Amino acid sequence: EGITSQQLVATYKRQYNFKKIGHAGTLDPFATGLVILLINKATSLQDYFMSMKKKYNGTILLGKKTDTLDPTGEVIVQQKINPFTKEQCQQIIQKYFSGEIEQTPPRFSAIKINGKRAYSLARNKIDFEIKSRKVFIYSFEINHITKNKINFTVECSKGTYIRSLADDFAKKIDNICYLESLHRVSIGNFKVQKETHSKEEINSIDTIVLGIKINLTEREFHDSLNGKISFTFADGYNKLYYQNQLFQIFLKKGKEIKKVFHENFS
Repeated sequence: EGITSQQLVATYKRQYNFKKIGHAGTLDPFATGLVILLINKATSLQDYFMSMKKKYNGTILLGKKTDTLDPTGEVIVQQKINPFTKEQCQQIIQKYFSGEIEQTPPRFSAIKINGKRAYSLARNKIDFEIKSRKVFIYSFEINHITKNKINFTVECSKGTYIRSLADDFAKKIDNICYLESLHRVSIGNFKVQKETHSKEEINSIDTIVLGIKINLTEREFHDSLNGKISFTFADGYNKLYYQNQLFQIFLKKGKEIKKVFHENFS
């Protein structure tokens, strides 16, 4: 808690002197939990990890609203908490927060507006509009409710802003709120195991990326080196091997075929 995702990336890059390093999904500074770091050539596979479902635990604090929709902002509204029940919450979730929904990202977010970050415009009191977007909520469960707090678990698609989800949900129960805490539990099948990792624990692309495995003959390998593909790809990720070593990964979406990874060896 208290650092940006980029600061986390910089820490590991400096510690291990990696040539390239990036992350597969931002966590706000007030949040905690899982961040996947991609090292060197693995940075080309960012979309693979970004497209995975994400699961969070969070706590909504009712009766106050901040300009950032989280604890880091300034309180801009306070009001008495209107009564509600867990049953009402569940009905509202089923009606408004299940499956594909439309939400507007927070004004304090990294979304670019005419080339500038929204949070920068918001901090400088510049008026602007953020377009709404469609996201997918796979599950949204209320764990427990106290006098002024709601603890929940949500599983959602990429691009979902939990701060906006909390704000929209509070409005539906006739209240205001901000997201007091957020913990990312998992990204796809990846889960929080411990706080830090050593260089020896880095996972290989071969073991992490799931897809169709294709073993190349010597001729197919040399054809691939020259950009010639003589076989048919299946939809999804296709992993090409030569002499039991991962050589290339292609992503097929319908008629589109894109090379997303290439290992230099001959």
